[in-house]
Amino acid sequence: MRTSARSYVNRITASSATAVAGASPLQHFIGPVSQTYSSPAQYGEPTNLPGSTSPGATAPFQILGSPPQQPQQAEMRVYRDDNLVVPPSLAEVPHEDDNAEEKTLIFQLRGLPFAATRKDVESFLHTVDYDQLDVGTLATGESSGNAFVELHSLRAAEKLGRLHNTVITVAADAGVPVRERPRPRYVEVLAANAAKREQVLRLDARTSRSALPVPRRARARHLCRWRLR
Repeated sequence: MRTSARSYVNRITASSATAVAGASPLQHFIGPVSQTYSSPAQYGEPTNLPGSTSPGATAPFQILGSPPQQPQQAEMRVYRDDNLVVPPSLAEVPHEDDNAEEKTLIFQLRGLPFAATRKDVESFLHTVDYDQLDVGTLATGESSGNAFVELHSLRAAEKLGRLHNTVITVAADAGVPVRERPRPRYVEVLAANAAKREQVLRLDARTSRSALPVPRRARARHLCRWRLR
């Protein structure tokens, strides 16, 4: 009886040992091990930092798979051309490089006093190297308040631009008592062309003083009364 029981135990032990020896690894029973996010296989090759050419400068894990950062230079760029202060006289002037055949620059002086003479305008332009000056006159002989200057260099145009909104000195006002002198006139310097020059001067020559706006007629009458004294 004991011999039979011992033989049965030996057979079971041998059978178990054989089964264990020929078995697959542990994952054969529990299935394949799923990879987690901490597995290096999820990252592949190291990614260089944006803007870095060094192979050793790798990007942090948290930015892997995220969209590349856009350069901020475009956002910070300001349209400086819109913010630049351009002298009114040069705002619409074609540069010589833009048109090699046309180098004549014409500007309008607007707001001259009625008493301004050609000599007064020449004194006003004493810092500018101009080629031609046309002073407009009314049908009655007074200054129309308009004059046109023709230049042939951008350097002269820049000097003329500095005279924009500056006061012109009129010799006729020098003999008038200070309290009776007309208010200073600020001359505007505006870009023009040959067609506008011809049109304005022709219109001024056909305009009488009575057709002028009321404030200008009042100033003209004041000057006439002073001259008759």
